[in-house]
Amino acid sequence: MNWKALSPASLQETLARWRVRAEARFEAVKGNLAARFAPFIRKTGKAPAVQEAPARTPAELKSLAENFRKELAKYPHNADLYYDLGEVLIEMHRYGEAIQTLRECLKCNPEHPKGGFQLGRACVEMGRDDEALGLLEKALEKNPDSDLVKKSLARAHTNLSIAYGRKKRQQDAMKHFQEAVRLVPSFGPAHLSMGVCHAEMGRYPEALESFRESLRLDKNLIVDANYYMGGVFAKLGDSKKAIKHYHEAISVTCKSAMPYLKLGMLYAKLKRYKEAVGPLKIALKLSPTLAKEANYKLGAIFIVLKQYEESIEYLRAASEISPDNEKVLDTLARGLFETANVKNKEEKFPEALELLKEAVRYDPKNPGYRVALGQAFDRAGEGYFAIFQFTIAKQMFSQLGDEKSLTESIKTLVAMFNKYPYSPKDFEKVKAPRLG
Repeated sequence: MNWKALSPASLQETLARWRVRAEARFEAVKGNLAARFAPFIRKTGKAPAVQEAPARTPAELKSLAENFRKELAKYPHNADLYYDLGEVLIEMHRYGEAIQTLRECLKCNPEHPKGGFQLGRACVEMGRDDEALGLLEKALEKNPDSDLVKKSLARAHTNLSIAYGRKKRQQDAMKHFQEAVRLVPSFGPAHLSMGVCHAEMGRYPEALESFRESLRLDKNLIVDANYYMGGVFAKLGDSKKAIKHYHEAISVTCKSAMPYLKLGMLYAKLKRYKEAVGPLKIALKLSPTLAKEANYKLGAIFIVLKQYEESIEYLRAASEISPDNEKVLDTLARGLFETANVKNKEEKFPEALELLKEAVRYDPKNPGYRVALGQAFDRAGEGYFAIFQFTIAKQMFSQLGDEKSLTESIKTLVAMFNKYPYSPKDFEKVKAPRLG
C-alpha cells in the first residue's frame, strides 16, 4: 500500500478498520488458546479447568458488532466495515440484519471479493434461495475451487428442490437436486430433499431409498432422515417401523419438536395413551408454536386417562390457539365438568362451582352441565341461579325428547320453588339455546 498517496482521512479510516479487525482476531486467538491449553492446565492442577468454547462468544460478538457500528458512524461508506459487521451478524444468527448490512457493503463496493458470497449465505438462511442463487453463482465464478461456496450453492439448490417438491412440481425439483449433486456429489441434504419430493408425490419406495442414501452420505442427518422415514411408514400403515424410525430420530440430541410430535400422535392414534404423553410434552417444550396441536391431544389423552385436572391446562392452551374450534371447546368443557365432579367428592364445593360455570360457558348446549351447575348453585344457597339453570335444562330435555330427564328436571324445579321464594312466573322469559 502506498501510504504517502493516502489522504489523512483515508489513512485514519484504514487504521480504524484494522484496529477493529485486530480486536476480533485477538478475541478469537484468546478463545482458541484457552481451549488448546485447557487439558494441560487440568493435568498440572495449577489453575481451574477451562471449558472449550467457540472462538467468539455471544458477548464477544455483541461487543464486536457495537464496535463496527461505531466505526461505520464515522466512516459510512467503508465497504469492509459493512462486510465485517455482516459477517459478525451471520455468526450471531441475525440473518435479516446481516442481509441489510451486506447489501450496504455491495453498494459501497459492488466488486467486494466476499460480500456477495456472505450475502448469499444470509439469503439461504432466510429462505430467499432464488436470490441466493445469483449471488452464489457469481461467487463461484470468482472462486471456482472453493468447497465452501459450492456447498452453500448446493444448499440453495436443495432448498429449492424441497420447495418445488412440496408444490408437486417434480421436474423443477429434480433439476435443482441434480444441480446440487453436480456441485457436491456427496451432499446428503440433496438426497434428503429428493426423498421429500418422492414422498409428496406418493412414491414411497423411491422416497425411502433417497432417505437411506442421505443418511449413508451424512450421519448428521440421522434426525431428519429417520423423521421422514417414520412419516413414510406411517402413511404406509406400518406403525411398527414408523415408531422405530421416530425413536431413531430422537435417540440423539434432538432439538426438533416434530419427531416427538409425530411419535406422540402415532401412539395416540394406536390408543397407547400413556406412551403418547412423554413425546407430546417434549414437543411442546421444544416448540410451543410448532407443536401447538399437542395441547389438544394431551388434554384429550388426560381425559381418557381420567387425569381430569391435568387435562384442563392443555385444553385451555388449545382453546386460546383455536377459540372458535367447537371440538376443542367441547373437550375443555368435558375436562372442567369431570374436574368439578372430583372437587365435589373432595367437598371443595366453591372450586367445583367455578369450574362448572366455566364448563357451561364453553359448552352452553349441554343440559347435563346445566343440571350440575344448578345443583352447585343450590348447594351454595343461590336459589335464583339454581332455578335458572334447571329451567334451561328442562327446556333442553324437551327439545331432545328425553322424557326421563325432562320428568326429573320438572320434579327438581317443583322442589326448588318450594325451597326458595320464587315462582315459575319469575322465569317465564328464560329461553334455552336452540339445539341441533
